[in-house]
Amino acid sequence: MFADIAGRVSQARHGADRITAAAVCLPSLGLRAIRKKLPQDLPKWKNADDRAVDLVSSIVREEAFGVGVYSIDKTEGAWEKFWADSASLYSALNGRVSVARAAYQVKCLMSVHSTTIASVNAIKTIGQFIERQTIITKENLVFDREIDGADNIDVFEHIWRRANTNKPLLYERRSIQRQFEAVELKTENEEPLLLLADYIAGLAHAASSTSNVLSASAVTAACAKRNHDLLSACSNYTLTKDRFTLDHAEIWAKE
Repeated sequence: MFADIAGRVSQARHGADRITAAAVCLPSLGLRAIRKKLPQDLPKWKNADDRAVDLVSSIVREEAFGVGVYSIDKTEGAWEKFWADSASLYSALNGRVSVARAAYQVKCLMSVHSTTIASVNAIKTIGQFIERQTIITKENLVFDREIDGADNIDVFEHIWRRANTNKPLLYERRSIQRQFEAVELKTENEEPLLLLADYIAGLAHAASSTSNVLSASAVTAACAKRNHDLLSACSNYTLTKDRFTLDHAEIWAKE
């Protein structure tokens, strides 16, 4: 599972009304072959052109078991309150919260939700071939290293634990047990398959935003729309738009 985020994770909302995260679930045994499909000079989404987008979109449609996208609205009052609380609650939460760390909390939240959606979609893809009442997944998750650093890892672990503890998933009345064999933080240079999530996040972000998020991009609006429409037509793709509800005190509540 590979996850990345599009959009500016900051209090500022000008020209960026949403944040969007994408996760792409790929078969473990096929990773080497899929990497070979990516050109060595494939740029990140921010530097991509139509040709690169067409290529990545086709690879995801052909190879992914499941794709999950989670997008939140930055224009509501809860977003402003979250950032204000980052400063005002600094002492109340024993110094754990700062404006800088607030951004990492948002990134972690987005990653957790997008990977859950992708996992469920992957199970829908392969579940028809599984007869057991309980489906057990064994997942390796790879996130962009931008959440690296001891303090930020602490934030990530708290959000991950609270989001994935005692949260049963069901698919067609069957229980799903997600087992995480590894959770890794890497850069696109270390793991090029992160670029798949980077591009999908960019496409979904462009499709969901009212702002012109492609204004500085070489990717045309027509290309972005065409490829997102192709993804949306796939049964293993889900774009979930949600309200922002993250709360500092809830994250750091006692386990």
